[in-house]
Parts: sequence; C-alpha cells; structure tokens
Amino acid sequence: MKQFCVVCTAVLASAFFSATLTAANMPFSRGVNLTRWFEAPSPRTIQFTRYTIQDFRNIKSLGADVIRLPIHLHAMTTGKPDYVLDPLFLEFLEQAVDMAEGTGLHLILDNHTFDPVKPTPPDTEDVLLKVWPQMAARFKDRSDLLIYEVLNEPHGIDIAKWGKIQGKVIKAIRKIDTRHAIIVGAANYNCIMDLGALPRYADTNLIYTFHFYEPMLFTHQGTAFTTPSLADLSSVPYPPDAAPIPPVPKSLQNTWWADRLKAYKTEGTFAYFKKYLDAAVKFGTDRGVRVFCGEFGAYKSKSTPADRVRWYRDVRTYLEGAGVAWTSWDYHGSFGIFRDLTGGRFNHDLDISLVEALGFTAPPQEKWLKKAEAGEIVVYEDFPSRGIFIESWQNSGLIDFYSATKSATGRYSIVWKDAARFDAFLFAFDTVKDFSRLVKEGYALRFMARASGAKCTFEVRFMNGETGPMDYPWRMVRTVDASLLIPDGEWHLIQIPLSDMADVGAWKRSEQKWYFAERKFSWANVVSLQFAAEQQDLSGAEIGIDEIRIAK
Repeated sequence: MKQFCVVCTAVLASAFFSATLTAANMPFSRGVNLTRWFEAPSPRTIQFTRYTIQDFRNIKSLGADVIRLPIHLHAMTTGKPDYVLDPLFLEFLEQAVDMAEGTGLHLILDNHTFDPVKPTPPDTEDVLLKVWPQMAARFKDRSDLLIYEVLNEPHGIDIAKWGKIQGKVIKAIRKIDTRHAIIVGAANYNCIMDLGALPRYADTNLIYTFHFYEPMLFTHQGTAFTTPSLADLSSVPYPPDAAPIPPVPKSLQNTWWADRLKAYKTEGTFAYFKKYLDAAVKFGTDRGVRVFCGEFGAYKSKSTPADRVRWYRDVRTYLEGAGVAWTSWDYHGSFGIFRDLTGGRFNHDLDISLVEALGFTAPPQEKWLKKAEAGEIVVYEDFPSRGIFIESWQNSGLIDFYSATKSATGRYSIVWKDAARFDAFLFAFDTVKDFSRLVKEGYALRFMARASGAKCTFEVRFMNGETGPMDYPWRMVRTVDASLLIPDGEWHLIQIPLSDMADVGAWKRSEQKWYFAERKFSWANVVSLQFAAEQQDLSGAEIGIDEIRIAK
C-alpha cells in the first residue's frame, strides 16, 4: 500500500516561476521505488527473494538509473536503548547493494520507518543518531552509486525541531562517511511548501527531496489510509474536463474532501497544481541546491487508466523539463507500472502506455498463456522459490522466516510461536496457478513440521483468487492436529494428498461475511498456500515448517 503523503495546501503568494534548474550535478535522473521488499516489521520477515539481480536488470533496461529502496530501518534493530542493526538485515541489504552496483544503478537507502496516521515519534532523534552511524560505517566504502535518505515523510513534528534533528543526523553520518550523498527533506510528509523552513545546512553533498501527489482527489481516490478515508471515492477524472466529476460520496459529506471535490474543476488542472512544482524548483534555484522528487504516483484501483497516463506524463514532463530527478511510486504495487494491482511479470504485464508516459522504454509484451502445472513444485527451501512470496499477519506471538536454530534441512526453517487465532502466514503465487492436473495425478502437499506445546492444531489451505466483486476466496483445507503431527518437538514428514483436502467455504472480507461451501473451489484458480491458526489460538505452542513442496 502506498504511504500517505500530502502537499501543503497553503496558497502561494508568488507568481509563476519559470527558471529551469540544472541537473548537471545530480548523480541520477529517473527511476522507481522498489517497495514491499525491505518494508518488513522485522528482519526475520523480510521477503528477500522477492527481487533478484534480474529485476535490477529489468528496471535498468527501462531507462532508469536509480532505485529508491524503502526500508523499515528502525524495525531492523534490537530496539531500545542501543538500536543495534540486525546482522541478517545487513546481510540481505549488502546483497541488494551488490545487485545495484552489479547493474550500475544508483541505490537510495531510504529510511522508510513510517506510519501514515501516527505522528513521527518523539524519540526519533535518539533512534536516527543510533542507526545512521551504523549504516554509514557499514557502507562508507561502497561505490558512489549508494545514497542515504535520512527519513521518509516526517510528520506531526514541529518543522523547526525536525530541521535541527536532521542537521544532527547529517553531522553524525559525516563523522564516519564524508563521501556519499545524503537526501534530506522537510516535515509535513516531505511537503514542498516546507522546504524553505529547512536550515541552510553547511554540507555541500545534500539532495533535497519532496513528494508530489496533487491533486490528491485523483491520485488517492479509492485509498483507505487517508483521513477521512477515500475508499468510497471513484471516477474522479484527470484532467477535470476529461469526464463528469462524480458527486460527493455519503462518507465524505461535510468533510474537507467534499470542499475539494466541489472545487476540483479548477484545482484539478495541471495549470493549478503546477504552482507547487514551481515552488520546489524555485527553492532549488534560490538555495543553489539539488532537488529531487522522491515519490509521485496515482492509485490504480479507482482511476481510469487513460487518466493515469495523462497525469504521469504531465508530471514527468514537467520534472524533466525543470531538471528535477525523480523516482515514481512504485514499481510493483497499487501505484505501480504493471497492469496487475499488486505484481506482474516484466515481459507480460507492464502497462505499456504508463511506462511510455514516464519516458521509459518497455520490452515487447508477450501474451501470458496459462497452463496446468505439471511435475513437482518446490514452494520453500530456505527461501520461497522464484515467483512465490511469503507474507504474514500476526496479532501476537512471533513469526521467523529465517530460523537457523533447528532446521530440518539446509540453513533456515520457519518458526511460528504463540499465534493468536486467525493469525497466518502464506505463500502467494505471482500468477494464478492451475493445479487441476496435479490433483488428478495424485500429487500431495508435503512438508516437514515439528510442534511442541498443548495447542498445536492449525490449518493448511489453498486459496482461490478474488479479483472482482463476484469472486469468492474459496478454501481447500486440511487441519493438522496430533493425528498428523505429534507435538514432541521433533521433525516429521507431513503428506496431504490434494484430493483429500476439503472445500469448506469462503470468508468475504469486503462483506465481513462467511459463505459455506458450495463446491465452487477451483484447483485451476489457486493464488496462495496458507498456514493458519483457524480453530484456536496457539498460545504456548511452537511450530516449525520446512521443505514445502507439491510432489508425488
């Protein structure tokens, strides 16, 4: 999900400013945000195999020369009081840096420790002054392709106070690393209009960032993380005269969004909102500093594709004409450059019109021909296989995707402790899978498991996709209890024939409603494999999972 970013709404008193900022001394020019990789709640839940060096090559082939890498940096530490960076996190991040250097791409290590609703914590200064010296010490000898970004979108913090904190962080980094460029930004979600409130830092190797999502009614229609939520807003055109402007939804009546929608015919035009971009350019020229648009994008779900293309082209053309480097939000994801809402295959699913609107060059796209899977499928061996992404939701307890203490084979296994009821982890497939042939040929879900504790009953299930309002995420389930897994703490081989699993129904999250089984589960429409604490909480239980495959 795209994090919430706003542009200040104060009216500019200055007239149109047309000066062009030179980009001659910018180390990079254009790229993408590579999201949902290091934005994990802990080092033990990083989905490291989500991207490989081939993805870096793909991004470079578009014509990009930079990747902004959002990192939940503060979550990658031991916490108070020392905030020591986790060795596993650093090991993974070193490999990401290797990928960037191996492909000649600049890599921005973006401290994306961020909650769109909660203000920047009051102890942020303490954390920043602990984590950034460690980062600088680790990466000071890497190439100039590497760039540091102090903190993404600080908000709910006094503007002047933030400026002083950021200055201290710059000095802390420079005591260790005098070489790499540092990206700095203003408070209020990296607001353009607050750039001028930043101190005139003495450091000469800084890049000043801002984020741009105007008009928000267009770029964030359909999102639920704004305040108030824009989940019920759709069909807002860009530009405003491209189609009728929709009425104000009931949920937005008597809110400031309603006022903005009523004024959208004027405020939604490029001529209106470009004054914010003018202000960023003017700031760079007046200060004699480099400016960078670290994020801009439009949510896919509720906007018209043609309107998104027009908006991206207008913003990108302006930025490049003004000499402002940029990274769009995002690559894969709900604001991304693929036709799929959350992912996509590089040679099959790119939104070509959008890619071209960004000035990139896309490879020829091939039609994806879905085929029934044949032969053994390895789901997990130390890491999920290519094209399989591991995710989790935890209300309590611990999930560790990289436990090295007691693996069945190899280096790692998955450890799941003290899960609350309905907690789960899952393996999501990058494409819808057709397992119908495997069912007919007698294949089974096989994995190694160990369990200890009184409550060790959990559910394994294959899930159908839910891509439209009439789709239901039907489940094919088998409960794993003491009859399958003795809770003796030792590893056991679990084998569940696919044909022995039960169609139990579907939970329609959008309706908050359970649908009992209607024999509609389709083995030709499988999107994920899940392990869930469905029947009870697993307090006091420790479950280990390893070597997952679909095999005979």
